[in-house]
Order: sequence, then C-alpha cells, then structure tokens
Amino acid sequence: MNIHYHHASEVKSLYFQKDAYGYLKPPLDNIDQVPVYNRMVLNEIVSISKEHLRDKLVAIYFRGSRLTSNNVSDFDTVTITKEHQEDSMSNLFRTRLASRFSNILYFDNFPISLQELHSDRSLQFIVKVLSVRVFGQDVSATISPFKIGRDLVLFIPKLRSKLDWVIQVSPQLNKIEDIRAVANHAIKFSLRAASELVIERSGEYSREITSCCDLFCRYYQDHALYAQKLLEQYDRCSKADFGQLISDVIYFCDFITEEYNRLYEEKV
Repeated sequence: MNIHYHHASEVKSLYFQKDAYGYLKPPLDNIDQVPVYNRMVLNEIVSISKEHLRDKLVAIYFRGSRLTSNNVSDFDTVTITKEHQEDSMSNLFRTRLASRFSNILYFDNFPISLQELHSDRSLQFIVKVLSVRVFGQDVSATISPFKIGRDLVLFIPKLRSKLDWVIQVSPQLNKIEDIRAVANHAIKFSLRAASELVIERSGEYSREITSCCDLFCRYYQDHALYAQKLLEQYDRCSKADFGQLISDVIYFCDFITEEYNRLYEEKV
C-alpha cells in the first residue's frame, strides 16, 4: 500500500488565473517559468519516460507546488499515453532519481490515457488548468475551457472516491505515521472541497489548507466549527482520535456534497 506523507509546510497557495475572457488558465504560461532545479529533474523524467514507454508516450505535464517552488515537497507529473497504463512510473522515478534529488519527498505520477482524457471532464481539468506541458503533444489545446462556477461541481465524484479510499485503507493502519498520513490526506481533500464551494463568490482558490478553512468559514459560519476542528487535527491526529476524525470527515463531506448539489440545481 502506497501512502504519501505530507506536511503542513509542503503545500503552497495556488490561485486560479483567469484570461481576458474569464476562463481558467494554468498558474504558469510555459515550462520555462518553472524553477531551474525542477526543470533539471523534469529533463531526467522525460528521458526515463521516453526510454520506458517508447511510442506509447503522448505527453508529460507538470503540476503541484513545485511549479513555482524548490521547497521540499512532492514532485507531481501527469503522463499521457496512447492506451491505459498502470502507474509504474512513480516507483521508477523514485528508484532512478531519489538519490540525486534529495529535496523531493515523493515522485507522484498520474497516468492518463487519451481515451480516459477525452471522456472525463475532471481529468481534463487537471491537464487544462492545473498543469503545464513539459513534453510531447499539446493535448490541452483540444480541451474546451473552464470557468469558475458550475464546472467545479466535477469535484464531487473525486471527493467521494477519495473518501472511499480512506475508508478502505483505515482498517489496515497500525503505525502512527501511517495513521497520521491518511488522516492528513482526509483533512486536506475535505477542506479543499469546502473552499471550492465559495470560489465563485470569493474569486479565489487556495491549496493551502489553512486558507481553504478560512475561505469556507467566511461564507459558511454555521459550519465553521467543523472545518476548524478538522484543521486542528492536521499533523496531530493520534490512533485514539482516528476513528472519530474519519466520522467527522464523512459528516463534513456529506454536507459539502449536499451543498454542491443544491448550488448546482439552482444554476440549472
């Protein structure tokens, strides 16, 4: 079981950028704006991917906090291939590169086939809005643009699938570091989902969980205590608290889902 370890200092703010027509665009215009150190890593990732995937490789995209920072954190890539591929690249990157690039916590590659990309609007959002092309075809050019508002209701299926994953792995956890990693994962995705509820009104979005909590609390004061309670458990969850924390996350996510659906029905 692969568990990603995250720390509060790792995740940096990321605000959506809008073009002159109000459509969302990536945080950077091109890969040349990525810090030099990260581009060195990306060059190695491209070489390994071409060697491993050969003619199956269509494109590589880069996303996450490392787009604009060299701080110690995960290195997040998206590999787009002609046909579906199980993710063997994350482990391959870690094996080949971890000893050379020491300030990277984890190599996290997200594999997407062209068929999956064309049929899943949430995957298109990752490529079109959250990522910058590193290598290969500009597949984002074929994706219709996104605007703040109704498009972000697509987050709900992703939220439910992540919550299902947390529930599935919970019984297998014994080590406190594993428990805390999964707890942090649950807290983080629930608070990010909460902040997206208010993105249309606030005009801003952050991946940093304290900002997510603040954004939500500003517009949903009746539920602010639930969000603040989850935030207080980040990096502090104990084995004794874990069961209650997951129950709190489920309750909070159920409220978010109901509110998303209500807002969506109002728009329709």
